[in-house]
Amino acid sequence: MDTNREKRKARKRRRRQRRIQAICKWIILICFVIILVSLCSILISKIWKPEPKNPELMSQIQELQQVFQSAETMEESTCDSSESCFEGSVADSEESKEQQTESPDSTSEEEDLRTILNRATLNPVYPQEEKLKTLLDEIMPQIIGDCEDVYEQVEACYSYLIRFCSYSTTTKYTYEEDAFILLTTRRGSCTYYSAAFHYMMKYIGLEDQIIDGYRYLDGEESFHRWNEITVGEQTFLFDTQWDDVLSQNGTKPFTRFGKRKEEVKEFYVL
Repeated sequence: MDTNREKRKARKRRRRQRRIQAICKWIILICFVIILVSLCSILISKIWKPEPKNPELMSQIQELQQVFQSAETMEESTCDSSESCFEGSVADSEESKEQQTESPDSTSEEEDLRTILNRATLNPVYPQEEKLKTLLDEIMPQIIGDCEDVYEQVEACYSYLIRFCSYSTTTKYTYEEDAFILLTTRRGSCTYYSAAFHYMMKYIGLEDQIIDGYRYLDGEESFHRWNEITVGEQTFLFDTQWDDVLSQNGTKPFTRFGKRKEEVKEFYVL
């Protein structure tokens, strides 16, 4: 009797084990099918409906383009033939240059800067910090993708920082860390602005330096950092953070874009 009872218990255990094994097999099969269907749907969506890597960035770039297009329209109707017409311009076209026949100095300066930047020998240098390089790999093609020449690439990067970043006091880290923080949080000091613009220019392939110095503010000197791009023997000053401050105060941007040192010597201690 005891032997028969043990045999029945053993058969029940084996049946239970087989049912459990069968259930596990079905669960594994169902999971495999779900994963396979998910992968197929992702692949199909990528093929038939590709999405940008960063939709938020794309919408910001489109907004930036609309702002500058409206600024160009306003300039065509309100700008006079003075020097400030060029300093306050956002993105002058060839047609607007021809219309400014009464200000040859302003037009020739822009043509000179464009020509010089476009003939620069590009030597792209990428940051050693992997997270900054990955970020630049993502955003730079979207920022400069539609640009026709080097000048427009520099202008697009400059515009991006002014439009989407704002000034705040910050702690100094390495320049690569400073650039990464500004491009992700959109807030930073002049050091962060100059670092971000520096690595964007190095990414394009231009020779750029971060300059430590002083600027005149309300009749007093204050410590400041900006950028200088050198092409051959010619050097041009770029100050994204100060242009950002000026634009917030109601002044048009690009008053510190590609300026020769003698043009801005009253504002900086060089």
